[in-house]
Amino acid sequence: MTNIEKLSTDKYLTAQADIIGSDEDLEDIHPSGYIIHTENAHVHYGETHAIQGITMGIKPNSVTAFIGPSGCGKSTFLRLFNRMNDYIENFRMEGIVKVAGKDIYGEKIHVEDLRKM
Repeated sequence: MTNIEKLSTDKYLTAQADIIGSDEDLEDIHPSGYIIHTENAHVHYGETHAIQGITMGIKPNSVTAFIGPSGCGKSTFLRLFNRMNDYIENFRMEGIVKVAGKDIYGEKIHVEDLRKM
């Protein structure tokens, strides 16, 4: 992961104040300050194992790029963060995907609110 550009922290915190509050609160989200974090993420479409065991974190106010050849799983992985894969038949996800410290594949998650966030 490379931090290419530092965005305005004030702008981010204003837009997401109800989620994280301040830079100090990031420690409560994940010890290293990730706003998006995956642990051992696997994606299956029926018998096809599309993504195999991805663990990574994305810090707030950073730019992250996913680079790879066509068909390697970039879009599939990105769709995990807003649960767009849910619309694909035979989709199954294993592992943990957290946004702002919340497991977005856990129970009691309102997908519409997640997408607004």
